[in-house]
Amino acid sequence: ERSARDAGRSTILPVDVIVGTLDRGRSGVGPVALQDGGVSLEHARAVARGTVQHRAVDRGSDAEALAAVGIDLEEVRRRVEAALGKGSLSMPEPAIPPSEELLAAAQAAVRAAVSIGQGFVGTEHLLLGVLAHDEEQGRQLVELLGVSSEAIRERIFAGMAFVSFLFSAAGDRFVWDEVAEVQASATALEGGAWDEGMALV
Repeated sequence: ERSARDAGRSTILPVDVIVGTLDRGRSGVGPVALQDGGVSLEHARAVARGTVQHRAVDRGSDAEALAAVGIDLEEVRRRVEAALGKGSLSMPEPAIPPSEELLAAAQAAVRAAVSIGQGFVGTEHLLLGVLAHDEEQGRQLVELLGVSSEAIRERIFAGMAFVSFLFSAAGDRFVWDEVAEVQASATALEGGAWDEGMALV
């Protein structure tokens, strides 16, 4: 929602999900997959604000239109503040709804999670949904970010495989304070590299 607002849009688009995912830092499979693919938060924000299909609204146009009919927006603001006091009115910013495109991507994300037996939707599933709901648009979006959709999918699936391994190795007694046994079992992974696996999540 912050990404859409910063871009001056009235709906949240899939590119905003990517910005939000990266804004989490390196916490989770989704952000790690994007960052390891070379996508930075700054670049994603620039794409969200500046691509042709996601062009921000020109905020100066309202003031220009009013000026054309003789209304000075700054004068109106001064009069309102004189009558009501500066800062005496407080209105919450309206919630920005998801676009139809994002709703379709979210549905694809749920299907992706269910298809691999996961009972939650994380950033990794949302990214898969963005890529899956419309293959062409998803591919174009990640290419604008400077990475291929295939590379993102590979990193996501590798991260999810490692997370599944962790939970299956630990069973119901999994707690992060007791990972030594799971770490010892990590040699069962192809390549057997605990550090490599942890780098995916």
